[in-house]
Amino acid sequence: MKVTSLKVDDEAFLITSLIDRCPRVMMLRELVQNGLDAAMLAPEGQRVVRLSGVLVDGVRKLAIWNTGPGMTGEELYRMCDIAASIRKQKALDQNFGMGAKVAALASNALGMRYRSCQGGKVHEVLLGQREGVYGRVLRPPLKGKRLVDVLDVTTQARAEGLDLEADWTEVVLYGLRAEQDTVQDPYDSQPPMPANWIAEGLFQRFWSLPPGVEVRLGEGLHDRAGEQVFLPLGQRPVAGDARMETVEGAGVRVHYLYDPPDPDRPWLNLSSATELQRSNGCLALVHRGEMYGTLAGSPWAYVAPIYGITFEPRHHSILVELPDDAPVVPDTYRQSLQRAGNDQIELHVDQFADLVRRLRPDWLLQQQQKMAEANDVDRGLYAELAALAKTSGLPPVEDEADGGAPFRIVKLREEQDIRDRWLLGRAAQYYPETHQLIVNTRYESVVAAQAELVSRFSAAGRSSHVRHQANRCAEEFFVRRIARTLVLGLAKQQEPNEWGRQHIATVTSAEALSLAADDFLDLMPEMRRQMAEKLAWLEPVTEQQGGLPASPPAP
Repeated sequence: MKVTSLKVDDEAFLITSLIDRCPRVMMLRELVQNGLDAAMLAPEGQRVVRLSGVLVDGVRKLAIWNTGPGMTGEELYRMCDIAASIRKQKALDQNFGMGAKVAALASNALGMRYRSCQGGKVHEVLLGQREGVYGRVLRPPLKGKRLVDVLDVTTQARAEGLDLEADWTEVVLYGLRAEQDTVQDPYDSQPPMPANWIAEGLFQRFWSLPPGVEVRLGEGLHDRAGEQVFLPLGQRPVAGDARMETVEGAGVRVHYLYDPPDPDRPWLNLSSATELQRSNGCLALVHRGEMYGTLAGSPWAYVAPIYGITFEPRHHSILVELPDDAPVVPDTYRQSLQRAGNDQIELHVDQFADLVRRLRPDWLLQQQQKMAEANDVDRGLYAELAALAKTSGLPPVEDEADGGAPFRIVKLREEQDIRDRWLLGRAAQYYPETHQLIVNTRYESVVAAQAELVSRFSAAGRSSHVRHQANRCAEEFFVRRIARTLVLGLAKQQEPNEWGRQHIATVTSAEALSLAADDFLDLMPEMRRQMAEKLAWLEPVTEQQGGLPASPPAP
């Protein structure tokens, strides 16, 4: 030995720092992963992790129970130390030996009750915080007065009806207060959690489970009756119109999943009718069965066009799976993946966006193309944009847009789609990665123009027909103005000495495109003229002095 090993001068401070800095939301992952690791060592057919609610002094507490080799009292004592593991290999890319304790103790200072059954004997340790120090809580044994940190609770466990014939381990979360229901409120409302947080949390973390291991959720942990088996996304059966295809390329596997809309609840995926959580499309990196950097719901819908999913992102999932032997390691708290080695650069799934687009299977390309064709955009507008781009010195984007135009236009009309793309209160969003302009046709300026046209031409015919023509007319004018503004903004790329990358991003931003749409009063005379033509007025619509709208002539 040519060095003297480093010691910890203030052990209590180091442990408190590790625990208090750990993201609380990692608690579920760490506790379930511990259960999976242990259950893997059980005989085939007996590999089970069960989450349930148990009563402690009349209050429901969350329990995570697993089969697998149990621990003696001495092993249970050692397991409770930070960076300690029983029957696990420690390595940066495998097991740290401190995840569950570090992740859970800050939210369970009142106590984490560990019980383990080995050979018919059950021992128990209560971890918690007392007087500002985390550790094993000293308690009186069933017999005797001397306080101890490991209890033999075999008699008590048998009286509770627990099976002592096979080995098992269980942890029960007491939370921060005796009256806290840790099944529904694991963090004492900081943050508050949705009713289905357990199933949702498992769904967004685990792509697959170890061979033969079942994860069961007890009554009250989901919205179905009785105990239910959780199936991760990568191990669900594919039926009906659902699709799942895996394509390999550049040393990774890309999983493309399509979960069709529920016919009765089209805002939900069809699998929501049979699974334990409301399934939404998602995006994530996958390594060794776990998902990292998961985006679901609106955050996923916002970035989906970058990955080639322009339409119905809530029904699509993209998972980029790295090989088990990839040179990556999880960060300290297992929230992200980092490149192994000295640089420790964090990996993000967006680094694979180009590959994901390039590997899209034919059925996905055809589906997206069919929806693009149904998204009615005037061919004449594309020709106009192509001409404007050419005169502005902007090169055409072949195979990405129509007629040589520099981008493709996608119109959003449904509020949920608009909300998912973060376009509430904004007119449009440009995606340079895929040369797409996504327009909010319900933007407030568009709606205002439509209302003025409907009011002005209210006597021109059936109200439904007038509204339809007004909506189409205003929409066409606004899309044209936004698209032309974007072309002129992109053309500034031809002036690199005066316009840098940040300047281009500013003039093509959603905010800049929204301002262009807000300035619409000069468009109204031409919109009125076009409305008169569409409604076949016998006389042209005239303007009163000062530019205010006049009443339409009688048809």
